[in-house]
Amino acid sequence: MKIFEAMAFTTFNIMVAIVLSSTFFNKAEKSTDVTITALNETHITKFIEHMTDMTSGKGKSFDAYGITTYLMAHIADDSAFASTISYNIPNDSDDNSDVQEEVMDMDKMAFIQHVLESNKSMQDHESAVSIDFIEIAADKRTASAIITTHERGMMPTVTEFGEDTLIPVTGTSFCEQKFSLSDKHVLQITGASCATDMDFSTEY
Repeated sequence: MKIFEAMAFTTFNIMVAIVLSSTFFNKAEKSTDVTITALNETHITKFIEHMTDMTSGKGKSFDAYGITTYLMAHIADDSAFASTISYNIPNDSDDNSDVQEEVMDMDKMAFIQHVLESNKSMQDHESAVSIDFIEIAADKRTASAIITTHERGMMPTVTEFGEDTLIPVTGTSFCEQKFSLSDKHVLQITGASCATDMDFSTEY
């Protein structure tokens, strides 16, 4: 397992190096980022929807390079991501499930690596996001939002006999996200705190 984790991290480092070198050697290239001078609900809504599509693998037009490039530009360097995931795993006991909890604290680079690994491993991934609340600061340079995301897909795992298989998984996430305008007037996510319930079953 550690070998595969090391390989994934090495691949991620190579991808980031390519992105950074490409940015360095193409400074004259005009940026495709849309610059804005003040935040509004439309900006935040479109950004959340686009980020959700991309991080769930729904944005099929983006390869690993495209995803890394976009996230490098639209995640603040000092961002922080906190995620608590509860896995409800079926068993043969009376309550029919075991609950295992995982807590993750990620900086910008760890979050991007997590997105790339998740997109690669999850199959038939579908997601839908609803924006429950948006609050924009008086200076219109920072904002926060409460969102709910529903997702499902097929997750690879290994059976008790050592065989590779896919099992259905559904999840619901509740997140508070924070946003700001960079010095270059690019909308960025500055952090998020999420709680996720993941359910494994034989049906979906």
